[in-house]
Amino acid sequence: SMCIRLRGRPDIARQLTASLIEREFDVAYAYRPLHHASVAHAFMNSILYLDYQRKGYEHPTVCFPLNCYGRRVVSCRGFMTRMDKQVDFDPPSPSPKRFMNLGAATAQALRESPYRVALLASSSWSHAFLVDSTCRLRPDTSRDRSLYAAMVDGDYEQWRSTSLRQVEEAGQQ
Repeated sequence: SMCIRLRGRPDIARQLTASLIEREFDVAYAYRPLHHASVAHAFMNSILYLDYQRKGYEHPTVCFPLNCYGRRVVSCRGFMTRMDKQVDFDPPSPSPKRFMNLGAATAQALRESPYRVALLASSSWSHAFLVDSTCRLRPDTSRDRSLYAAMVDGDYEQWRSTSLRQVEEAGQQ
């Protein structure tokens, strides 16, 4: 088995957390993962990609998890439920506009800091099992393509104007 050791930067994480709270974003801070021996798969997959040749990943890392699961995934324990089953949903994820604002505040806080950093995003996008309109058989490809085109074109207003309801209906989380 392969073991990848991550070097954290609590000094950067503390400064970023304080700066975001001062900018009216209530973010959490932890010294270690609560439920995993290491970081979650979304972070580890990104790190493995960055160390594609497996020569060793020596870059200090600060993981910044967000609720990318929305109301459904955790509520349903990561499984599909019957279409007619009543589910007590968890609280929602933030809206695309709120995530865009948080990203801008993060970039601004880090730009004003003495640190040179790279920001890497990971996401959950278009999980077919979350798309009720397709009977959970396939992703909402047309909405995926629309938001993807907006991302490639730098059309951030389309992202900001996309409602949380639209994101959830498309299974994009």
